[in-house]
Amino acid sequence: METAESTIEIPLSVEDAHGAWLAFTGQATARSAVTGERTQEAVPAEQLPGGAADGDKGTIYFNGLGPDRTRVTMQLRYNPRALADVGRDHAWITRRIEMYLERYRAASGSPQSAPAHAASAAHPG
Repeated sequence: METAESTIEIPLSVEDAHGAWLAFTGQATARSAVTGERTQEAVPAEQLPGGAADGDKGTIYFNGLGPDRTRVTMQLRYNPRALADVGRDHAWITRRIEMYLERYRAASGSPQSAPAHAASAAHPG
């Protein structure tokens, strides 16, 4: 397994960013209390970026950068052989994560901008 990730920054507190994520993924009723400046949660397979169904595991992290700024990082573990079998590669999965995070950003009401960081190298997992 390898890992791809991408990161964005949004002008929301950790709590509000997490709440926006839950609403974006249709889990608004499952909203849990977020305390502190960092939280993370597993991303169920059915909520992984489109076409990433072969992903073994997705995780999203919310790291507070200040009272109204959060870094949101999505990591996806995937099987590179399964992607290669359908003519796709690490760059493709990274682009899918970036697009998914941009849709989340738009749904949260934050202005669109380039990802803060996109991992371009495969990370063996």
